Amino acid sequence: MSYHIQSLKLLLVLIMVTLPMGLGSNLSYFISVAVKKRGIGINLIGMVISYTLIILLVWVADYRNIFFFKNTALYMYIVAPFIGIACILVEYLIGVLVNFINTGKLVTKISIHSSYANEDKIRIFDVVMVILFVIVEEVIFRQILINMLQVNFNISQTTIVLVCPIVFAINHISFGVFAIPQKIVSGLIFTLIYILAGYSILIPTIAHVTQNLLLLFASRVRVGELK
Repeated sequence: MSYHIQSLKLLLVLIMVTLPMGLGSNLSYFISVAVKKRGIGINLIGMVISYTLIILLVWVADYRNIFFFKNTALYMYIVAPFIGIACILVEYLIGVLVNFINTGKLVTKISIHSSYANEDKIRIFDVVMVILFVIVEEVIFRQILINMLQVNFNISQTTIVLVCPIVFAINHISFGVFAIPQKIVSGLIFTLIYILAGYSILIPTIAHVTQNLLLLFASRVRVGELK
């Protein structure tokens, strides 16, 4: 394969990895229309499928050197869930600040995103899909993106720490423009703990799963909602 074709393939793979949300959103819409149902789990099926397809395509494109598993110190596994909780607190504070800058009013009560809060029930299927989506998100935005930029594009770690959180935030644009600063900071936290844990993908995944599940359950607190 010529140098130019190889470079083009690498660039196309990078674009696909950095902007997976569009494919996932469209697929989720078609699935919800086809099954004539909506819900947290149904809405995430398309996202999980599309992100998984992108991961497989990166593998098939012969960038397998960025797929590796590394273990890390035991204390990182213990700390990871608390980092997920810290992300919730940080995003909350940023939300208060952004709202104050935008409206001039200090509002401390901020609702959880409608993708969680608008559903009547949390089902086991929803919980499973939330966990699966976090896993494929972390594989793409940490495992693949960081290592592809570092290995294949020879980009410095400092630049990666600055760029990857922005990519992560852009892919959460469906949460609204004002959520971008929140997701940049949480993306930065996940990126940093991935690197600090010696490139162990389990650590940001545990933190991210903790964050999303806590938000999911916090979106309704009445007894009997989980079934």
